[in-house]
Amino acid sequence: MRQLVLLVGTAALVFCSTGQGSAGHTKSVPPRLVGAWSRNVTSGERSHGTWTMVVKKTGAVDFFTPGGYKPGCIAKQTCIDEFSTTYVGAGPKLNVAGLKGPFETCLAKATYSWKIAGTSLTLKAIADATKECSPRKSLLNGIWKSTKL
Repeated sequence: MRQLVLLVGTAALVFCSTGQGSAGHTKSVPPRLVGAWSRNVTSGERSHGTWTMVVKKTGAVDFFTPGGYKPGCIAKQTCIDEFSTTYVGAGPKLNVAGLKGPFETCLAKATYSWKIAGTSLTLKAIADATKECSPRKSLLNGIWKSTKL
């Protein structure tokens, strides 16, 4: 009986750690999106200055305020993200989850198009019209430049 419980527990741990859901899909983003991207925000409801987002291969995305990100700070654990979200996508569209952070709440999901040309990533809102989430739209919409992790 103990062996059966151990076997079932191990199988469940392996299943959960692979990130697979019941349909066998993994949450991820296109590999070209993975990395650090910076954008100078000059208008909207967002703090002005250069924001950085770090996109992980799992689709987790962390945002850093102006001055809050320096290359290498994630590995050294010397920077703290302002808020986070999740991107899921294939092809030219990304589904964006709500923002989560100590000072930011935006529960609505959104859809953005994305395109990479050289070292530039362009994000454009397709569906992100809630007033609650207008700061997200002012932050994401625009051209992001690849930066060092």
